[in-house]
Amino acid sequence: MTNDELRLLFFEEADVLFSIYDKDLNCIDVNKATLKLFNLERDKLIGRNIRDVSPDSIASGRYEAYMNVIKTGKTLIIDELKAWSNNKEVCFRIKAFKLGNGLGIVSKNITDLETIIKQTVGELKVKVKNLDDANKSISEMIKVLSNQNTQLNDFCGIISHNLRGPLINLSILSDFIADCDDPDKRELMFSKIKPVVNNLNETFNNLVESLQIREEVGLLYEKVNFEELANKIIEKHRIEIELYNATIQFDFKAVECINYPKKYLDSILSNLISNALKYRANSRKPVIQVKTEMKGDKIVLKVIDNGSGIDLKKNGQHMFKMRKVFHDHPEAKGYGLFMTKTQVEAMEGEIFVESIPDLGSTFTIEFNPKNNIE
Repeated sequence: MTNDELRLLFFEEADVLFSIYDKDLNCIDVNKATLKLFNLERDKLIGRNIRDVSPDSIASGRYEAYMNVIKTGKTLIIDELKAWSNNKEVCFRIKAFKLGNGLGIVSKNITDLETIIKQTVGELKVKVKNLDDANKSISEMIKVLSNQNTQLNDFCGIISHNLRGPLINLSILSDFIADCDDPDKRELMFSKIKPVVNNLNETFNNLVESLQIREEVGLLYEKVNFEELANKIIEKHRIEIELYNATIQFDFKAVECINYPKKYLDSILSNLISNALKYRANSRKPVIQVKTEMKGDKIVLKVIDNGSGIDLKKNGQHMFKMRKVFHDHPEAKGYGLFMTKTQVEAMEGEIFVESIPDLGSTFTIEFNPKNNIE
């Protein structure tokens, strides 16, 4: 078999589609693969112009591009050309090159390859999503662990600073009593023990309560209406509100309801409103605003007052810590904000404060998106 015969055999039997055109793009020859794919007979193609064989070649710009290949000799690659065969869409990768004075076109059917690529891309997208979900879960876990570590450090600090003092006082007083023979002095020492014990008991009870909040399970989440709850809280403080001639304004248009343990939300909002009344400015009537907002996918609750404010430069690092007070007030004990922060964080939320002395404070609570009403 001669080389020409071998080349002709290769041309005929190859799986890829071969077609040859003259300088005017009239078909000279095609191989079996081309005829089989498009279910055509050779004599129906030979001599026909490419514009008749492929009517969309002019509108798509391919006809002009093919003529340019003949004119310049520069090979043309079309990465994805779609056509119809036996009522099915097929996809080709085209290589058009100058062949003598005419044009040779090699077309590779990549339909199956494209399907595989689409399936692979789809599988990769699923895997990427799974990885994103896993990373999100890990990030949330890291955040929870970090928060728990901070709580543990805070708890150790509370024990160190708030229990050590009363215990040292008790130890000193007991030594005095043991060494004192004077009945009057002993009686005096005994009278000083009671407030120390009361202080110790109060601190201990608040510590226990904070731990119970963090560990509480089986909490009842329910749909809580902000305005209904706020009105009930206002009734609890009606005497103080009238006594101080306070104005309390509500704006719950942005978010009317939340999915939250009602007893916690009642405690949180009640404590913030109570503080706004308690630490009012003596030079003006109290004005308290309570409103909701949306920040991204988070519900935000704000309590804004025009009270005496807090010097955050001086006391910012002590905010929300147990037994830390920032005003000379007989009822200030330093437990309210500590418990509020504990409750907020137990529900995976965050609480912030902005304040300027003698201008007022803004307490902002950002709730976890899981508390949104679907």
